[in-house]
Amino acid sequence: QKCSACSNVGDGVVACTQLGCMLALCIPYGTNTAAACITPPAGVSLADFINSFCCPSCCRQSGAIMQYRLTSQGLPRLSEKRTVDHLAAVFLFFDEILPRDRMFAALRHNMGIYHKGLITYSTKLTIANTRPSTQEQGLNALASRLAGAYGAGTPFVLFVATHSDPDGLLAVHVPQTVAAELGYTDMAEIAIPAGVLLYRFLGKLWSALPLGTALRGLFLLVCGSAVTNPTQLDLVRRLVQG
Repeated sequence: QKCSACSNVGDGVVACTQLGCMLALCIPYGTNTAAACITPPAGVSLADFINSFCCPSCCRQSGAIMQYRLTSQGLPRLSEKRTVDHLAAVFLFFDEILPRDRMFAALRHNMGIYHKGLITYSTKLTIANTRPSTQEQGLNALASRLAGAYGAGTPFVLFVATHSDPDGLLAVHVPQTVAAELGYTDMAEIAIPAGVLLYRFLGKLWSALPLGTALRGLFLLVCGSAVTNPTQLDLVRRLVQG
């Protein structure tokens, strides 16, 4: 059997189990130990993986979650034809960058967008990054790339990864130097409403989003009360609908 992505052959090639699918992919097993297109999940026996393997295309069609990882060898070859020419993805994060990296990688794979087509921007949710001089450097470059795509007609997706306080306000990091300037010695973060956070960290870009004519999306990757507090949830709805 031959791998549909890289043409490897041997006992390391696993066929999709979905009815009518002819796709097969290679794993690091048997004669195929040097390189592989997918990495099976940890804690799953090889027999169980082979008997339940669902290829990326069938997973997308059925809405199932892939239980394995596409390697750098397999990902480019398995990307489907681009469905859109451009997409702008902005990620605001409190401290952990792994969700950002995984989300950008998933967009590149699932939408088949590479290099110039996928416009990305990210920044840490820290008070220091609300300074106009700091904002302009990154946002001006983003605005220039958007203008080079479709301008207001560029699809736009925004991710916010942080946590919230009991009132549903979103956390923003406060550097020790800034806290000291304000006279605090134990202030590590502050909590602000979602709308204020987006305005402070996106500036003119946030003000311009309502003028966009393409699809727009907002994803809150937040633990706490941001989406359970009725008042804050209503404010988030207004942000999306507005």
